[in-house]
Amino acid sequence: MQIIRALVLLACITSFSSVYATLIESDLNAPGDGLLTIDTATGLEWLDVVVTLGLSFNQANASDFVTLQGFRHATESEMQSLFTAANLTNSPIRLAENYAGAVLLVGLMGPGTDAGNLIYIEGWYDAGGVYSSVASIDYAKDYMNGRTAFGGFFFSRDSTNPPTGNFLVRAVAEPATLALLGLGLAGLGFSRRKQ
Repeated sequence: MQIIRALVLLACITSFSSVYATLIESDLNAPGDGLLTIDTATGLEWLDVVVTLGLSFNQANASDFVTLQGFRHATESEMQSLFTAANLTNSPIRLAENYAGAVLLVGLMGPGTDAGNLIYIEGWYDAGGVYSSVASIDYAKDYMNGRTAFGGFFFSRDSTNPPTGNFLVRAVAEPATLALLGLGLAGLGFSRRKQ
């Protein structure tokens, strides 16, 4: 019975903590490099898009990021989760309510390409099958609005574009989940000791 109570408590705490998920900048190779963005809701680490600028989908797959460091291209549902974590709506037009989220994501995964008033990042992701697709995040400084666009565009996996990088992810053990698991195990140990 004690084990069941501890598991229920752990499930409640985990559910509560996922409601307050955030995107956190982290380091990849050296302290302060800030090349990762951790999505605490999904447990995914996102590599900054700018480190793969100009690489095709296939070239990124052959890079050390994929072959040695365990990254892979994000799926469309993972792209949607990233945008949701930043409170972004997938919209073909720029919306004022997307401005803060677009600034956040471009700042975390950029710096973005500066096209005058428009700041953006874009990258290839896995569209399934033999295709890649491109997702973009942009914001207009003067008009304080933002936009995300992805889905429905299919390209050869050898396509390149100088300002286009790659949305690469890898799964990690979420620190909050590990901490909660540790607390649950400690509680179980304490309840057994008490008996």
